[in-house]
Amino acid sequence: METYREQMQRDMVLRNLSEKTQVMYHAAARDLEKYFNKPPDQLNEGDVKSFLLSIVQVRKLSQSSLKINYSALRFLYETTLGKGWAMDRIPYPKTTKSIPRILTKSEIQKIFDATVTLKQKVMLMVTYSAGLRISETARLKITDIDSARMLIRVEQGKGNKDRHTLLSQVALETLRDYWKEYRPKNWLFPKDTSPEDHVPIDTIRQTFQTCEERSVHYEARELPHPSSQLRHPPFGGRRRSAHDSGPARPLIDQDDDGIPPRKQEKPRQGRKSPGSGPQALQPAPGFLVHLRAVICREYARPRTDRGCRHLPPVRASLPERPSHARKSSSRHAGDRDLPHR
Repeated sequence: METYREQMQRDMVLRNLSEKTQVMYHAAARDLEKYFNKPPDQLNEGDVKSFLLSIVQVRKLSQSSLKINYSALRFLYETTLGKGWAMDRIPYPKTTKSIPRILTKSEIQKIFDATVTLKQKVMLMVTYSAGLRISETARLKITDIDSARMLIRVEQGKGNKDRHTLLSQVALETLRDYWKEYRPKNWLFPKDTSPEDHVPIDTIRQTFQTCEERSVHYEARELPHPSSQLRHPPFGGRRRSAHDSGPARPLIDQDDDGIPPRKQEKPRQGRKSPGSGPQALQPAPGFLVHLRAVICREYARPRTDRGCRHLPPVRASLPERPSHARKSSSRHAGDRDLPHR
């Protein structure tokens, strides 16, 4: 007979969950069983609540860890054990949003200058300019670099999704120098001891942390930035579609204040539209006279309905209508009387 762990593993494979998600779900189920010293199928709703509460109050873990454990237990009870009632009345943790700390151009440049080898510099530069995760940078292949369209193909990123991201001109030139020196075969960043495998993810993370410690800005901060901050360039730095035509702007050449220079619009050529230009701001002949007459007539009309109580009282004396705007037999459409409501 299958254990609940074997059944859970089978269900996760059928759900096509990633390997990392499967490891975290197994860890959550194992912690639950260890906390009560009982298998999960013998626990009730109150036990699950007590376990989730201990994550926050006893173990002092983050909200992300709480949500991971909640999702793992929901999958265990609803999909594997068929006991959805155990999680129906347990509220989902509220998401806390925070603004990431943005690295400035000077900080990024100091990190690039602190690299020891060209390979380290290229790994950090591609991660920053293209907005990649370090796991995506480690799995890049030579065929993923499209220099003709200035794009980088990311295969099976987060959520097992493929996508295209931008390739800056500065990163492309550095990649060419890197290829001339290292000559990689398949992986863009192969492992030093085993070229058949890609560089480990922890190697890129450790490279970023080491280079940040060498930079000058590290002494002025209390805590170092995590490696994920390379995915957050200054605001608007990567607001360019992958299908836009024209040469790509170097993404690492940005101002220190984080605001890209304002794009100057070119004047349109060809025939101007009738509703554009300074003449479009001028009122039509007789419009002001007609507008004044309508306002005076609306104020003079008695208001007895409840919906018009907010209007001001009727004036005692109204300005006289100009002589050139009086009604005549040959009046134009702008001087016609409006029908009463």
